[in-house]
Order: sequence, then structure tokens, then C-alpha cells
Amino acid sequence: GRFGDPEVLNILSVLDGSFSELLEKISNKTLSDGAVSFLKKASVVKYLVAREYPGEGEPTSFTIDEQAINNLGIETFFASCVRIDKNTYKTLKSSRVVALVAVSDSVEEASLLVNAAIDAHIKGKLEYRRDIGSKKSLEKLEKTSARLTS
Repeated sequence: GRFGDPEVLNILSVLDGSFSELLEKISNKTLSDGAVSFLKKASVVKYLVAREYPGEGEPTSFTIDEQAINNLGIETFFASCVRIDKNTYKTLKSSRVVALVAVSDSVEEASLLVNAAIDAHIKGKLEYRRDIGSKKSLEKLEKTSARLTS
């Protein structure tokens, strides 16, 4: 995956240690067995996108209280947008606009944290998938996995 992709953000959010040190060890060919470890936590990434995503649309403004979101322990990663003032941004194109990443004891908990942060602290014409990390989506994934492995 690319560094802005949800898969990469999920993995890096639970990496136990320094990513730059990991890259240095890889570059120097000094990476040893057991040198990479992960927190025993779950992570959820949700991207907010323009309503037209993945099609073309007009730029739109939105507000985000990044400090309030960070105070909840959620990381914010801005993508296809520019800051207009302290809490106001404008989308650049119909693409992924901003990602929120939560780490918790369970996927469902992390998902609920992100949903609550979005509902309380982001306003504008952006959309996201509430179902990612939900109990229902996890049950569906388990059934699919069981069917594929039996």
C-alpha cells in the first residue's frame, strides 16, 4: 500500500517502536528476527471524502476541531485539502480528504471512537463509512473468512 492508504495507516498506528529506526535497520541490512513488533491493540482508519467521491466535484469547505479530536486520542491525517483558517479547510478535488485513526482494545471500540469524533468535531459536506469496524461488518467478515477457510 501507499503511505496514505488505510492499510498503511493501520499498521503504522500499532507499530511498537520507531518507524525511522526500522527503516534505518532495513537500509543498513541490520534488521534481525523479532526487531519488528506491534502493540496488542486494534486500530481503525476512516477517511472522509467529498460527496462526489470517486467522481469529479466542486471544492467544498469543512470545519474540523483537530485539537478536540487529538484530545480524544485520535490522530488526524490531512490529504486532499488546504487550510483556509484555524479550523476551516477546503477540498482540492474529489479524493480522500482527511483520515482519522483510533487505537483501542477492540476494532469496534476504535470504530465507535472515530464515529463519535467525526459527529462531534467535523462539519461540512463530507462523507465516510460508519460501518467500517462495526459489529455487523466484523461478523460478516468472520462468516466470509470461515466460509473461505473451510
